[in-house]
Amino acid sequence: MFVNCKLKIVNSRSGFTLIEILIYSVILAIFIGAAFSFIASVLGTTDTLLERNEVLANQDFAERKIYWILGQATGILAPGPNSSGTVLTVGGNDPAIYPVNLTLVSGQITLALPGKEAAALTNNRVRADQFLVQTFSNSQTSSTLAVTLGFSDTLFTHIRSSTTIFYVFPQN
Repeated sequence: MFVNCKLKIVNSRSGFTLIEILIYSVILAIFIGAAFSFIASVLGTTDTLLERNEVLANQDFAERKIYWILGQATGILAPGPNSSGTVLTVGGNDPAIYPVNLTLVSGQITLALPGKEAAALTNNRVRADQFLVQTFSNSQTSSTLAVTLGFSDTLFTHIRSSTTIFYVFPQN
């Protein structure tokens, strides 16, 4: 008796092996992790840039207001000659505007006009850390005013900006 048995070996590779699936999964996980890391970095940088621009815009606005006030002023009422302080009071010819008081109050530089409520020159996203006013009488015909401003962000406290404005007043 003969048994005729045919063995047929089929070698079809239509799927993935376990090791291939693991390798591809690791590669995909690395790619997705790198993509999320890149996106988080870009978003973090964007937030930091927005806050930095906010600090600089507030500083620029405060500088422009001080220049505008000093440009029309006729004299410095406070601080006195050759002294410094945290309050700037200037006088002028227009009684609706002058005397103007600039003061640092609770992290805000405030502007007060006669008969009006004090208004903050900075918004709530920016903190004014420094407002120092110094006067120097260097001659009989003029005096110099130095205003030092320092600002920081309320959310990212490492974002800081400072400047000093010099202004020369003719003596009366």
